[in-house]
Amino acid sequence: LARICTHLLPLQLGGGTNYLVEFREGHSFSSKEALLNHLLQKAEAANLFIDNTQTTDQSLCMAREVFLRNGLGTAKFRTINITNNEESITGNTTAATLPPQIVTVECCHQSQIEKRSAISWTNYILDRDACRRSKKDRETYRFIRAWLDCLFSRTDDNDTIVFGMWRWACKHRNLTGQGIAGVGIMITVAPTASESDSNTITMEVRLTRMY
Repeated sequence: LARICTHLLPLQLGGGTNYLVEFREGHSFSSKEALLNHLLQKAEAANLFIDNTQTTDQSLCMAREVFLRNGLGTAKFRTINITNNEESITGNTTAATLPPQIVTVECCHQSQIEKRSAISWTNYILDRDACRRSKKDRETYRFIRAWLDCLFSRTDDNDTIVFGMWRWACKHRNLTGQGIAGVGIMITVAPTASESDSNTITMEVRLTRMY
């Protein structure tokens, strides 16, 4: 069943909207390190800094330590001082320095979660208007739903299907259009006793918030 499913992937919902949903083969972040690297790239692109650091390299290094020490989770970043050019009543342009803003950056990675939690997060990903805006989206939505419901229904405590979850957020205007948050449910189907490890099947349903 899972092997047939992968032949039909990837499937996409909500193209051109704020929320992009994909049902795809493979895992975006198979480890905490991969997710953390992605998040720090976002922080760098948004010019965010950890307090008491002066350079981007120092900030990213300290941020990595903070996340790893806390088992991922959240970290507080600040924006750099922004110079805002304002035009006075007389027509003269004056430069005003805006105070730094605090941006909470977060990430979570769980290699295994309970099936009921996977179902709940899948509902969170799929149950939004952007996923069924067009006729094509509605048809694809039903197709994805049918496959996921079938996979969920075929699993029990002794089955070989494992569910995992990852989540990240770095909501900053500099990342508009590039993605400011995401969540994904990882599905891993282990090979049977007669198959080799190379027959392991991985897929995921993921949501990316674009702005």
